[in-house]
Amino acid sequence: MKLTKEQMDFLKPYEGRMETATKSNWASAVSQTELEGITQILNQVTGGNRRANANCASCILEILTDIGRIYFAQKEAESKPATQRVGKTITKTAKVQGVAVKTKRKA
Repeated sequence: MKLTKEQMDFLKPYEGRMETATKSNWASAVSQTELEGITQILNQVTGGNRRANANCASCILEILTDIGRIYFAQKEAESKPATQRVGKTITKTAKVQGVAVKTKRKA
């Protein structure tokens, strides 16, 4: 379930709507053509067969919420750096039983 760069670029203008849908459980109206494009991407990524209906408010909310979760998870994963530099050593953050611990390794 990974979005391609083209799909991420297509969804970028709808980022505000997806954020509202995922965080506030509310969605503004979307045109039929926009909704069909978003639904097509959702179906490609999930392998589902959802139908787009611009007259169904709960359907729009569900589609925007689902694609928003995928979009923001991928965006967050891409923005996190894998390693951080502290002084002359490279540190890596490792999770141990839910606690973040820094481990050092020589470069």
